[in-house]
Amino acid sequence: MRQEHDISVRRLATAFDEPPASIGRWIRPTPPLTESGRRRWPVSDQPALRRQIWELAHKDRHRTFGYRRIWALLRKGKVIVNKKTVRRIMKDMGLSRPKFWHKRRRPNDQLSVE
Repeated sequence: MRQEHDISVRRLATAFDEPPASIGRWIRPTPPLTESGRRRWPVSDQPALRRQIWELAHKDRHRTFGYRRIWALLRKGKVIVNKKTVRRIMKDMGLSRPKFWHKRRRPNDQLSVE
């Protein structure tokens, strides 16, 4: 109906007395299913961006870089892309590093001299 009559989501929300976010959720296309049966939108359909991220992550100097540094390198190269997109692409391509957790130290109370 929206495409036939060129009605905005906000106008439909007003007509049906629903929030615009609900209307947008109803009318958007369903995402494709993955191998595990979960619905998921493809991260990026730009093979040039994926190739560029792959090349940056596999340079000898950048092997330990995470998505934030790769994103910063892309920005220096005049590529405008969202940080979350870089993170998702790197996760899809297996370039993400596991999160390194530091064990918190507790203050040592036994060392106090009385």
